[in-house]
Amino acid sequence: VMGVIISSTRELSSQIYNVVQPFIATLSKITSALLVGGVDVKAAVKKIEEE
Repeated sequence: VMGVIISSTRELSSQIYNVVQPFIATLSKITSALLVGGVDVKAAVKKIEEE
């Protein structure tokens, strides 16, 4: 883990993720994931493992 961004709402989290994605795409060894509460934990873990 190189960094963690924590925000107060799902909407803000989504906006931050969408803004950061173009920058992350230029870095070959860096990946990102959007994790929010209130979703199926198994589905979230599966998504992380796939990425």
